[in-house]
Amino acid sequence: MITAVRFIACLLCLLSLANIQAQETPVGEENTDMTEQVQANDRSLNDMFNRQNPIPSLQGGGAFYVSNPPPAIELDPKIAYYRTEWDTLVLKMMTGKTVELTGRYRIFDQKFEIKTAEGIFEMRSNLVSEAQLGRDYFKVIKTYAGEDILQVYCKTADYWFAGIHSAELQDPRTKNMFDTSEDIRKLKRKETLMLVYTENGLQVPMKNKRQVLTMLGAYKGSSAWQYAKKENLDMSVPADVVKLITFIEKEKL
Repeated sequence: MITAVRFIACLLCLLSLANIQAQETPVGEENTDMTEQVQANDRSLNDMFNRQNPIPSLQGGGAFYVSNPPPAIELDPKIAYYRTEWDTLVLKMMTGKTVELTGRYRIFDQKFEIKTAEGIFEMRSNLVSEAQLGRDYFKVIKTYAGEDILQVYCKTADYWFAGIHSAELQDPRTKNMFDTSEDIRKLKRKETLMLVYTENGLQVPMKNKRQVLTMLGAYKGSSAWQYAKKENLDMSVPADVVKLITFIEKEKL
């Protein structure tokens, strides 16, 4: 009899505890999001669960979840720099003072780098008016956005023939839904050739080979045009454009 009473008392206690626990978790508030309970210890789990957003994105119609991180960036030094090697860098400052250092030109963001015993430093472009890196000559031009570093190939009485180097990040290549390779943005290097007129500082880009000939006055049938054709000059190559300018200037004498 005593044993039966004890059994019934224990059963009532268990039922009471179960009722209390049910009341502590209201209907509809169960924790069904398991992503925060996952300890992602490898790449596959990190890719599976988007830690920035607890609601994963279902991409491309496939029956799987992937996170959507920003593309990685590949900065190739051979593209980001005019030359990766350090060279003698002579700077003419805005104050008129000239200093000789060891440096290189970072075209990715238009900066000169300086190498010293204390480390590598970045030169503020607004303090520089001219620079010579090895045998290459540069001019710093102020723009509405800051400063541009122009490589000056030659000068005449009327204009400079120059180029602006740049390295721009390209969008990742288009992939299909089965391509799980990492998105990578790579640098692409380019140079914009131009004439800078000495009278007013106007910069006129040369957008194509035909425009180069026209801006230099090498019209079809002219002696300059015939010279360019005979020498097979490529108007996208600065050294060839300098040859044509030299020919034109000699004809003026």
